[in-house]
Amino acid sequence: MNETSQQMTYEEREKLKEFGHHHEDPRLLGRVVVMIAHWMRQEQRVPFSDYASDWMVANGPLENAPFLRMFPHSGTRHIQDRCSDWNGAKL
Repeated sequence: MNETSQQMTYEEREKLKEFGHHHEDPRLLGRVVVMIAHWMRQEQRVPFSDYASDWMVANGPLENAPFLRMFPHSGTRHIQDRCSDWNGAKL
């Protein structure tokens, strides 16, 4: 079994809970669960907010807009379009 070193901060957990309480679109909530599963399997430690916003931009920013309002993207990409692996370098 592979262990992960990923951790969410208190603020990230609270924002994620708030998002879950206010957005009832099952497709978007399902995408968030998939994104978290991909984040958990990253070998290097990646801050949740950075991974979440990069993943959402790389995997369809229009349908992920409500999530991106909660976790805005910094403008620096580390995940290629339609992918899930975090690349330490900017794309």
